[in-house]
Amino acid sequence: MTQAADDDSELTSRPVYVRDVEALIGWLAVVEGEVWGGAGPERLIARLRQRFERVGLLSESDDERAFRQAVSDMNQRLRFALGEYADPPAPVPVGE
Repeated sequence: MTQAADDDSELTSRPVYVRDVEALIGWLAVVEGEVWGGAGPERLIARLRQRFERVGLLSESDDERAFRQAVSDMNQRLRFALGEYADPPAPVPVGE
């Protein structure tokens, strides 16, 4: 249930610093890797899932793969915001 980059989601009205976006991109990559490898702290992962559910990036019934997909999709949208892509990226399926 992750949101596509081209949906009707509201965009922010304030710019963010490049270094903040770069840090978030790296942080999200670490989170995705930790979840994939099963090494992420359970409490932290649960709280992140709850946040994703609260903002509509994930539903309560979504599994771990859907969570990783949501993290990956957000990472790609941040890369687009940083200027790494000319067009909003389409979601790329994460592995099993």
